[in-house]
Amino acid sequence: MQSNTKDPGRVVALLKTNLASQKKTYTPPQSPTSSSSDFLPSPPKRQSIDLPTEYLENAYKYWTKQPKHGKLQLAPRHKAIDGTSNRLKFKTVQKTFRRLRYEHKLCRFENSLKGISITCINEEVWNLFKETRARNAIVHDRTICLWGLQVKHQLMSEPTFISHIDTCNFTASRTWLHNFKRKYNIGIRTATHRVGRGYHLD
Repeated sequence: MQSNTKDPGRVVALLKTNLASQKKTYTPPQSPTSSSSDFLPSPPKRQSIDLPTEYLENAYKYWTKQPKHGKLQLAPRHKAIDGTSNRLKFKTVQKTFRRLRYEHKLCRFENSLKGISITCINEEVWNLFKETRARNAIVHDRTICLWGLQVKHQLMSEPTFISHIDTCNFTASRTWLHNFKRKYNIGIRTATHRVGRGYHLD
């Protein structure tokens, strides 16, 4: 009588042989669009064109209804140069200045004019402040605001280019004074008593 039991070692060997014969290398299926030759190169990015300053100046004058051959002035916010009427629509400006593609170009140019005008005023007022403090004189907040208005009128009277444009929106407000003192690290000191000629240090 034959027994159905087999040698365990022989069974393991047979199983390994069957697995090795059935083992196949896996190759992932390739889609028709997976080959590198089928991909199209991405279109080049459109680079922004830097327009000349004179071109932007003329476009800004036309946008804010300023004389073409007059001095460049900074118009009030969202208004024309007269302060009452609205500015021209950008599509109307674009018909005359076809190189302008987006309205933000004019907005950036206007912001640069604001920055230039405030920077000029700050520098002049800072020079006056240093000269006054060098003489050991007291400088009040009111004095700094008066200097700012004086410098504004001086810049408006000079027939120069964009660096000294009309700063009609500058009023030497408290916000400007706070930012000016913070920028140049000007502290606040209070006079506790007055010193006369007969005062002597011990």
